[in-house]
Amino acid sequence: MSKRFVVIVILIIAVCVIGCVAYSIYKNSSKFFENELTKMRGKNVNLNFKEAEVYYNGLDTAFNHTNAYKLVVFVDSLSCSGCFLNHLILYYDINDSLLNKDGRLVIVLHPQQGKIDLIRRKVLTDKYPFWCIIDKNGEFIRNNPGFPGNKLLHSFMLSNSEK
Repeated sequence: MSKRFVVIVILIIAVCVIGCVAYSIYKNSSKFFENELTKMRGKNVNLNFKEAEVYYNGLDTAFNHTNAYKLVVFVDSLSCSGCFLNHLILYYDINDSLLNKDGRLVIVLHPQQGKIDLIRRKVLTDKYPFWCIIDKNGEFIRNNPGFPGNKLLHSFMLSNSEK
């Protein structure tokens, strides 16, 4: 056998092994995601806040529990809340669509402790035309045990019967 043939066989085996490992990882992560999604289905989400700061159009207010559909976006303390707010203009069209269908956009921010003042100033000055909730103490996670850690599941729609 020539060296060239041996190298080609080794490369083919290596590609097959890498392909099998990649498929296995994909299959497991896909099942994990499906399991988290299944756990979330039919679960009530508690949006009752006692300690959080609530803003609408840059005004400090109380959260209005209307019977409207709600698109909830949760930004946890591991994410950069300030970075998220810098791109929040991308949600204006979504907010307009929701309002046209009697829906509401609710942004729940759980910023890092040292960033709360910065986030508050940004919410007050930019006057976002939807609910911005600054969850200073992690109340959302406490009120919703078992909430998935997967960031892909941190945006979800609530029916009009859920608060």
